[in-house]
Amino acid sequence: MFALYEANDLAALEPLCAQFQRGISECVTLDFIALAYLSISRMHDARGRSAEAQEVLDELERMGHDSHLDRLVSQADWERVRRAVLAGELDRATALAQRIAPVCPPLDPHWIYMADDMEGEGFGRIRLAIAHHDHALASQLIARERARQTGRVYRDIRLHVFEALLLNDKGSPNGAHRSLRKALQLARPGRYVRCFLHEGRAIVSMLREEYQHFLQSADEGQAAPDPDRDFIELLLAASGTDLGQPRCRHHLTDPLSEREKEMLQFLANGVANKEIASRLFVSENTVKFHLKNIYSKLDAG
Repeated sequence: MFALYEANDLAALEPLCAQFQRGISECVTLDFIALAYLSISRMHDARGRSAEAQEVLDELERMGHDSHLDRLVSQADWERVRRAVLAGELDRATALAQRIAPVCPPLDPHWIYMADDMEGEGFGRIRLAIAHHDHALASQLIARERARQTGRVYRDIRLHVFEALLLNDKGSPNGAHRSLRKALQLARPGRYVRCFLHEGRAIVSMLREEYQHFLQSADEGQAAPDPDRDFIELLLAASGTDLGQPRCRHHLTDPLSEREKEMLQFLANGVANKEIASRLFVSENTVKFHLKNIYSKLDAG
């Protein structure tokens, strides 16, 4: 479930949630429960179902209380803090964080619980510090978490994303985009998606800026094709961003990519967008995004 959520394959994730959520609640491995329930809650949020997302967190908290598993309660609470920050409810987020009881840390200070890679006190306090514009504290917290992590790629992606948000908030756009590009380079091979998008509008805005830089460089003939560009297109498509036809005119002289040729063949055979998405294991929004580029390259309007 976590892998499907992170890959933004929400269509494949949803039936699994309906089928296995109850069974997962009886699992004996705490981190598996937390990862699954956080993925289910975020899936509902991504699909605009805020009430259902909250119900999943409430159930996770109840399981924690009933089983005396303090970490489950903490995971649910820090996820509520994240949702409040992204909703612009900073006072509420701060009040929620102040009420979260500390949990017993691992015996080894370099040990990191698996579920904490998705959400927990470490990431939660970084996010709050950035939201409060407490740049010194945010830098300190990022450095502390970076010292704890030992080559865990997903966690490193998350920390570079936070660093990009921090530097952007500090008014250091060049440094912010350097950190964002590091996150993109780490995330591209594994096609990680939601670890960018679940940090909200600020990171999507930075991705748009990065993409416009690629377009401008290509228009001016200043840069060779960059592999990060296609990945940013994927992220922006997943975010629901419409990049706009006029900004894509430079594609008229570009050859079709292998993926675009594949989609064009499906179109020629009368295959619908939804079926194309299913066959290529991508979202329907991604298909629409690529089709827009195909139409632009072919000057088909």
